[in-house]
Amino acid sequence: MTASKAGFKGRGSEAVNQVAETEGRSDWLFLSNHGNVLLCIARDPRIRISEISDQVGIGERAAQKIVADLVADGYVVRTREGRRNRYEINPHAHLRHPLFADLQVGALVDA
Repeated sequence: MTASKAGFKGRGSEAVNQVAETEGRSDWLFLSNHGNVLLCIARDPRIRISEISDQVGIGERAAQKIVADLVADGYVVRTREGRRNRYEINPHAHLRHPLFADLQVGALVDA
């Protein structure tokens, strides 16, 4: 069940769903929200949580939780710079799914 079907609309979710609907495609995506957040961080290491939530189409709390998951599992290093955070992707971390455990995150980010 997607967020919009459950009656909850996170920040930006309307834009994500609208693109899928206007292109005549179903609303499934290749990457999970964790993968999308990782790619947002890879594109902009100084990105704010609010920007991540807008771009991915999730709420800010969900974005914070996902970033915390990525940091806790060693995929991302978070460094404080004044009042902001700077993130660095660990390109040598391996994908979690057993089918792709031999692949490193760097290959996904660089693709």
